[in-house]
Amino acid sequence: MHWFNDKCPAGFVPEGWTPPASQGNKLNQNDKDWKGMLASPIFYVMILVLLCGAFYGLMCSALASPLAQGMIGMSVAAATTVVSVLALFNTGGRIIAGYVSDKIGRNNTLAVAFIFAIIGLICLYFSGKGDITRFYIGIITVGVSFGAFMGVFPGFTADQFGTKHNSVNYGIMFIGFAISGYFGPTVMKNVYAADHRYQRAFLIAAILCVIGFALTFVYRFITKKENNKIYDLKSA
Repeated sequence: MHWFNDKCPAGFVPEGWTPPASQGNKLNQNDKDWKGMLASPIFYVMILVLLCGAFYGLMCSALASPLAQGMIGMSVAAATTVVSVLALFNTGGRIIAGYVSDKIGRNNTLAVAFIFAIIGLICLYFSGKGDITRFYIGIITVGVSFGAFMGVFPGFTADQFGTKHNSVNYGIMFIGFAISGYFGPTVMKNVYAADHRYQRAFLIAAILCVIGFALTFVYRFITKKENNKIYDLKSA
């Protein structure tokens, strides 16, 4: 039995396995440290995508119980169940998104997650007293889509900037999550204090999701432009 494990050597490839050219070559070419990452315009698009994707999830997660009690009229015990359901589908969303992103790509998965998030937020917006079914549909959809961002973004960051420095790079990328962690719940509390209802907060979150969805196309445009530059330099 081995009590200690050695760090895997850089560039190690298991015997008998050849990495796909589309992935392996990209990772080798794009190993950037945090300075190189911050110098890339793609980083700023990605961190904004994460901020938009985390805002609604953290907003609803932090205040799931008050939402259930205030909007639907649930008891404290029933509202506690809502928190558990949200956490469960958040976890499920991470697993599902990880599988889907391997099939259709990270950016495409995030675009789909934004669409589901908008649907979930619309369901929550139209939920009222006693409207348990619509409320749960909204909470479940929000949980799954929010989990998708948490499941996809570590690999998304590694795909774009390489695996060598990903522990530091993703730590910096996670600042987008931290910003949303403050502003998401704060916006919802302020909206409730002003309106005595939560609906306007869902609209704000939905607008951010639309912006995030648009940013996935900006990401696609910028990466295509960057890849064309690399190709032209190699061809020169």
